[in-house]
Amino acid sequence: MSEFGYLNQKLASQQIAERVATAQRSRVPGTYKPHGRHALAHRLHRMADRLDG
Repeated sequence: MSEFGYLNQKLASQQIAERVATAQRSRVPGTYKPHGRHALAHRLHRMADRLDG
């Protein structure tokens, strides 16, 4: 039984590592798109910077 559990854990770890690698590859460096209230705050700060500039 312990060998079966070890194999399941090893398989799960491998799948997690593959998903992390895929997510890192598909991510474009330097781009960040905030959502919700963070996006609103970002737009307000940008507008304030334009008004101050």
